[in-house]
Amino acid sequence: MTHGRAPRRTVRRIVAGVVVTGMAAAVLATVGPSATGAVPDAQCITKPTVTTPSTKVLTIGDSLTRAAAGDYTWRYFLWKHLVTNAGANASPATTPIDMVGEYNKLIDPVSGGDSNDFRCDFDKDTGAIPGAFLQSYLAKANPANPLSATIVNKMVGDYAAAATGGTAVLIVAAGLNDLVGKTCPPSTPSCTPVPALTADQLIGVAGDVADQAQAANGKIKILFLTLPYKGSGSPAIAEYNTKLLAAAGGWSAGQSVVAAASVAQGWNTPALTYDSVHPNPQGEVTFASQVAVGLRLLGVGPVAGLPIPDPALPVGPRDPAVLAQPVADGTNVTLSWTLPVGAIQAAVQRRVVGAVDWGTFPTPVTVTSGAAGPPYAGTFVDTFRDPEKSYEYRVVSAKGTLILFQLGAPVQYSTTVASNVVTVGGTPPTGTPTGTPTGTPTETPTGTPTGTPTGTPTGTPTGTPTGTPTGTPTGTPTGTPTTTPPVPLTKVTGLTATPGAHQVALKWNVVPGANGYYVTVRFGAKSVSLLAFENKYTVPNLIAGRTYAFSVAAGRQVPPEIGPTSAEVKGTAKAFPLKAPAKAKIKKSGKRFRATWVAVTHATGYEIQYRAPGAKAWRMVQFSTSRGWLSFATKKGKTYKVRARGYDSFVAGPWSVVSSYKAR
Repeated sequence: MTHGRAPRRTVRRIVAGVVVTGMAAAVLATVGPSATGAVPDAQCITKPTVTTPSTKVLTIGDSLTRAAAGDYTWRYFLWKHLVTNAGANASPATTPIDMVGEYNKLIDPVSGGDSNDFRCDFDKDTGAIPGAFLQSYLAKANPANPLSATIVNKMVGDYAAAATGGTAVLIVAAGLNDLVGKTCPPSTPSCTPVPALTADQLIGVAGDVADQAQAANGKIKILFLTLPYKGSGSPAIAEYNTKLLAAAGGWSAGQSVVAAASVAQGWNTPALTYDSVHPNPQGEVTFASQVAVGLRLLGVGPVAGLPIPDPALPVGPRDPAVLAQPVADGTNVTLSWTLPVGAIQAAVQRRVVGAVDWGTFPTPVTVTSGAAGPPYAGTFVDTFRDPEKSYEYRVVSAKGTLILFQLGAPVQYSTTVASNVVTVGGTPPTGTPTGTPTGTPTETPTGTPTGTPTGTPTGTPTGTPTGTPTGTPTGTPTGTPTTTPPVPLTKVTGLTATPGAHQVALKWNVVPGANGYYVTVRFGAKSVSLLAFENKYTVPNLIAGRTYAFSVAAGRQVPPEIGPTSAEVKGTAKAFPLKAPAKAKIKKSGKRFRATWVAVTHATGYEIQYRAPGAKAWRMVQFSTSRGWLSFATKKGKTYKVRARGYDSFVAGPWSVVSSYKAR
């Protein structure tokens, strides 16, 4: 089965030399053992027992799917949503959801080895390979045997061949490395470069991955994910995402259904990643939400309760660094600390004792490759200290980056967790604190002001108050504080629907207090719930020419609430503009002839018509995905005519030029 993709020989040339288990340009590969166990927190649930028959879920991808030490992983939030059947913080005793694959470790960001430091224990199995290209999964599972199965074919056969009564799902989350490519420094002769693919070539690879998965399991449900890199990386990313959403449905075959989910929608790179690529906890929930939306298109998972990011989720490392007692020597102060799980970088902060704002030294301290650990340690020497002043120090940790080609990537420091504070110096200065360290450190105020004003007012007020108090009382009332209940979410208004090719773009007015919106798409009696994180959403994977009804309700995580649903609006998905097929190539075949047309871009099917000698009307003889037709028996000397046109779903394109055949 073909999908109008790049020729197979091209894909093989690109795949040649890709070492799936080695280091890649974009991310670190995983090798040896490591680490400690999972540390539960408020987001975690108890892992239930898998029942049979089960729904087997195989995820393939790169480091975004495997994740690094100290991560929840987006796979965790998806799994939690699926097993609790609504995303609630509950722990069922059993579940039919079985995450499968040959790997169950995270990446240690310093050594590149394995780590067991998950934030939550869950069904961790995955087929994701750090550093993998999507085309890597088309490489031979046994390179020494050219007749061996491809990696994706073997993975599906080994882990996602559903038992009787069960379901198998493949989630494909890869492609960025393919669009970026891989270059090799001259100092690394063992490295094999991989040229960057175009968006069209990567679409071809994706279709081949679907083919290989279907060859291993003809009933498998496949969900392709777009790349969540809005405004970054290769300009081919947006083109690939658009074409993937349009093409994926056409890869369905027999009982195997294929769809695509747009994880790029609502993606905010600075807010949702810790190094401009890999998701922080807020990004993991956002990513998982859009995967859950895609699974609903395949009939997998609960309809309601899609995960919405919890505002309480930390964006950086969960735990603080531990700062040891400093060593002071004249104007120098040597600091040392131990980093929390998952952190490889620390920013050192200083302030004069009694000041409010912290100043941050401009150069962070990063753990280097080969360092002992985990846990990893760091040191810093402050050489610009005034011995006459007393200083406080602390460190704020960050996860650093997993991107080898972008070592200067901006990193996201924890905004909620700082280390303990240590003090260097003698008696705190008297007078008004200045709070401005001198020398090298920059004094950009960061963090949350700490400290409590001390001292007791002296003196006794004299005189008798006169007059009537005026103005508004200020200060904080004493006694038991009361919690103001949140304002109820209001009904969504201003909903509009703008049709596009296989999609409808929705917009509506912002609802105060909402941090997510449930979008309901209805066609007849069938409906599906989607999740948006802003007041707009483009609904993909729609059938051209079909009219859908849309409605929206606001939602929030804390406290949990779903507001009233808006009035419905309708929109009819458009087709891609189709060109007329080129004139048919006709070849004699015994007493018949065969007519063949070249494929039309975006066409999902073709109508072929035939006109017999002397007939005035055209007769439809074929409506299918085939672009060829074998005629009825012909009579010598008679002339027969054929024509064809493409269809995008239910919308027809223009007719081809009429082709004639005179029987010989």
